Amino acid sequence: MPLTANISDAREALERDMATVEQATISLRTQYNALSPVNHLPPETLAHIFHFLRDIYEPIGKKSFSSSNDSLPPQAIGWIQVTHVCHRWRTIALEHHILWSNIMFDLGHRWTEEFFRRSQKAPLVIERFMPAFYNLPDDHSGDFIVDIAHHLSHIRVLSIITTVADLTAMAPSLRSPAPLLEKLSLYNATVSSGIDDSDVTPSLPPDLFSKLAPRLSDVRLISWCIPWLSTAFESVVYLRVTRNRCERIGNANELEKFLGALERMPVLESLCIQNIMPRPPAGVTPHYICGPIVALPKLHISTSLTGLKTAAFSLSISSCL
Repeated sequence: MPLTANISDAREALERDMATVEQATISLRTQYNALSPVNHLPPETLAHIFHFLRDIYEPIGKKSFSSSNDSLPPQAIGWIQVTHVCHRWRTIALEHHILWSNIMFDLGHRWTEEFFRRSQKAPLVIERFMPAFYNLPDDHSGDFIVDIAHHLSHIRVLSIITTVADLTAMAPSLRSPAPLLEKLSLYNATVSSGIDDSDVTPSLPPDLFSKLAPRLSDVRLISWCIPWLSTAFESVVYLRVTRNRCERIGNANELEKFLGALERMPVLESLCIQNIMPRPPAGVTPHYICGPIVALPKLHISTSLTGLKTAAFSLSISSCL
């Protein structure tokens, strides 16, 4: 019994000594790293460098690996590896909120939550690409609809490509003010196969962003029903609207709403529409005016404008081919 007690005491003493040596080693490594020229840079400069690294070295995501646990090979986490280099780099990266503002979904739900937590109230970039043919494991999906609703007040870029079911479920989340939103891109990836079916075309809410999105300048809507009378697009500079051929405007009332919405975009510079305008009357020529004139004084780029012609930075409705 005394021998056992002596061994236990000796082990505890050695453990304390090893802990002391470990702490001394950490201290020496910290001092050694501090002498490196890169660590003479101010924290703001290092954070700026990390931003460049983030832009060119994005995380790969768990979808590229067969493992289902939360452990990922180093190359999977991309720029986040800077947090593994040394204590100073880790501290700077973790405390720089904007660095975490490009929310990652592909790494799994726990990583997504960590990005939201680290970004705090920094303007967010949310890009989620889930075409109909792309099957994600359950732990990749999370609840991005709830995330959008919860963080909409400080989202700067919202770009979603997914199925009509997801987009329809997400639409009510877009009814709150979006004071920081600058770019909105919503792509309905559901294939309709040319069938006129309302089930494959989601609708934006009539009170989109509560009509409060003062910074919104870039809008791209693919295969959506849009309540033109109530949209908050007055500050839009770039507008792209695409619909399937079977979804084009079919009556004068809807056309009037669309043209009225364009007139409420005084700073619009670039316009791209496809399969929007109704078909022209029979026998029209390219110079035939078959609709009202819409003045867009700042418009200077127009592409795929079926049924529109521009002259002297004004827009007039002409033959709708």
